[in-house]
Amino acid sequence: MLYIRPVYLIIFILNLKIIKHMKQREDNYHVQIKPELLFDVYKKFKSAYTPFVYVYLKLDYNNYIFNSPNRFYKIDRKPISDFLNTNPATISRAFSQLVENGLMEKRKHEFRILNDMTNDSFPNKEGFKEFIQINNNFFVDFGQRLKSVSGDNKDRSLVKAMEVFYYLITKNSHILIDTSVLSSDETSKSISKGLHHDENYIKDYLGVLESVGQIEIDEEGNIRTAYGCGTSPLFKKSNNNFSNVKEHSDSKELFQVANNNVEEKIPEQRKPEPVPVEERIGYIMAISNGDADRLTELLKRHHISDESFKAYLETY
Repeated sequence: MLYIRPVYLIIFILNLKIIKHMKQREDNYHVQIKPELLFDVYKKFKSAYTPFVYVYLKLDYNNYIFNSPNRFYKIDRKPISDFLNTNPATISRAFSQLVENGLMEKRKHEFRILNDMTNDSFPNKEGFKEFIQINNNFFVDFGQRLKSVSGDNKDRSLVKAMEVFYYLITKNSHILIDTSVLSSDETSKSISKGLHHDENYIKDYLGVLESVGQIEIDEEGNIRTAYGCGTSPLFKKSNNNFSNVKEHSDSKELFQVANNNVEEKIPEQRKPEPVPVEERIGYIMAISNGDADRLTELLKRHHISDESFKAYLETY
């Protein structure tokens, strides 16, 4: 009778899970991404898809990044292109840009994903947190709902709407606050300035987000965001069918939205709660990557007291 050592069986099962199409995981499954990368602050990428291709890969291959960092593997471009509503050639170009910027390595027809948190090409920029926490199940749910309203339109509208939403919840710290709904100080003008996009486009993408219930905009233009780790809470969807959306030179008929099967759900209102200090310290230790000097700097930057850190270490 063939005997398989448990450790090899575990590795085999993990490999099967990793190579499958992106799917639902435990609600607390997430990765950390530098906001400077996600929003392409330093204009490193030629394609708007590239940062979100990296997010997809880091979510799917996070186990390899930390537990088998030297391993190369084949990556099927088709599931990624399906998820981001584009074609495999676009994903291949994104791979090339990730290789150029030290986020992937290629060996023949195989790749390995590198950790952006240790990549010096994306230094911290004032006004952003050290990292953005990307929750897998929200990312999957969000992408599927955006795709449901984009139809067969394979322009970059899906990833740009995604970028605008993540920018909103990064700037209002929604990712780090335990509440389903949060107000934002951002406007279409400030988002346009922060992301270096035409304000008319930003208004279009905000309309997309409102149509799928991810944001709510009142008559004064104030924006509220709905966010959750698993299946996202939703605002009541808007009735905007984009019949009056302005046609732009390189993005015709942006997201022909017509109230396509988006669940109507009013999120529960809760008072925002700060992230526990233990959780903040855990994040800081993870992104310090074992560097004592960096750890000291991050603890100081995030106002973690010596007493809190010592207390955390006693239970670590």
